[in-house]
Amino acid sequence: MQRIPPAPPEHYTDTEVMADRPMFGQVMMQAPTASRAYRPFIEAIFAQLQLPPYDRELAVLYTLHIERGEYQWVQHVHIASAVMGVPQAQIDAIACDDVTNPVFSDKHRALFAFTRQVVQNVRVDDDVFEEMAKHYPMRELVETMFTIGSYMLLARISEVARIPPAPTAMGVASLNSALTKAGKI
Repeated sequence: MQRIPPAPPEHYTDTEVMADRPMFGQVMMQAPTASRAYRPFIEAIFAQLQLPPYDRELAVLYTLHIERGEYQWVQHVHIASAVMGVPQAQIDAIACDDVTNPVFSDKHRALFAFTRQVVQNVRVDDDVFEEMAKHYPMRELVETMFTIGSYMLLARISEVARIPPAPTAMGVASLNSALTKAGKI
């Protein structure tokens, strides 16, 4: 059962419509100041990074797998397959924690090793960092950390609140909204 209810109407401004937000967004509006400040940040993660979107989605999926973030996992499996073209074999491998599987490139295996250590250890071993840096420029490496940290936060909110998974179209709608604001569609 969901622990945190949607925010009451008084948490919304005249231009914000409660019904336009998925349940997750409505729960986040329990903290309206933080929610409003966070929204442009997550939109930047979705649409404005130099980190390739495909790689971002792999990092998001693996972070959510490790964190057991069911709400976001459901959304991002759909985004990964329907929008980013991630093959089902790769999604299944991530879901089984089989990220050394040959369905992944060396670059993506480096991304997964890096993601695992960021999520589980905070610190990253030198060899893992060096392998990641072989495949990603420093800007993309730092953007990867922002992405991982962001989805760790979102997973904690949804799991503590016990928000049930939403229809997968909501994740794609959020992605499209961010891409539109960034002038990419």
